[in-house]
Amino acid sequence: MSESGQHGVLAQLPRADYTPTRMKVSKSCVPSCFETVYDGYSKHASTTSCCQYDLCNSAGLAVPGALALAPILLATVWGLL
Repeated sequence: MSESGQHGVLAQLPRADYTPTRMKVSKSCVPSCFETVYDGYSKHASTTSCCQYDLCNSAGLAVPGALALAPILLATVWGLL
């Protein structure tokens, strides 16, 4: 019985660790994408990267606000260029 109890705790540990890690990745990817846009290396490529990260973010967190802000921020950066 104690073995199955340990198994449940072990199964929950990686799950709890996976959620904050995902949030950190999705948050750090946004400024990284804007840096690429500012660099002027490849606007289309960086925009695609942003969209991919946003999709991953919405899948994990389901935040429509982040998806709505992304194009507005991109448009602002585009205007600066």
